[in-house]
Amino acid sequence: MIWLKICGITRAEDALSAAALGVDAVGMVFAESPRRLEPETASAISRALAGSVLRVGVFRNASRDEVLRVARFCELDMLQFHGDEEAGFCESCGLPYLKAVSLLGGIPEEYGHPRCFALLADAPGLKGGSGINCDWELASRVAAGRRLILAGGLRPDNVAEAMRRVKPFGTDVSSGVEVAPGEKDAELMRRFVKEVKES
Repeated sequence: MIWLKICGITRAEDALSAAALGVDAVGMVFAESPRRLEPETASAISRALAGSVLRVGVFRNASRDEVLRVARFCELDMLQFHGDEEAGFCESCGLPYLKAVSLLGGIPEEYGHPRCFALLADAPGLKGGSGINCDWELASRVAAGRRLILAGGLRPDNVAEAMRRVKPFGTDVSSGVEVAPGEKDAELMRRFVKEVKES
């Protein structure tokens, strides 16, 4: 079964709809983004989700103090790092984590982060939510040797093909199930989840 995360959640109703569809995790963004949440909003969403899915906080080059403060306040279950964070920093935050990697220019010889829950292959630039595909051929080579979550440009109409070509551990979607940045569409989410589960 493919591990499935819907990211860029900004509204409690979208988070609850995602949870009802049986996803494994939802992501809330605390980095610079049109989907960025204030901790107070994220905390309310997190409380609504308690016990139903993993609550993932997305950070980019934040200080350790900020990560820990937000993680505690929002009762996060997992962290996701999209910047230049090294393994020691990520591990010191004390929660399971995902580490975004760029496949731009080929596959680095050593990704590091041996203790991360999974690597996350996103579109070049690592900013997330861009709607741009990462390189599926390179991603498939990474997925053959590491637990990989595929992200970047996935939609209900292409995710099944992506799963077949890359064979990842999991998949992560944000803009591909939206009608506007941070505003998820219940039908697009339903179709995306269906395609993933049937692929």
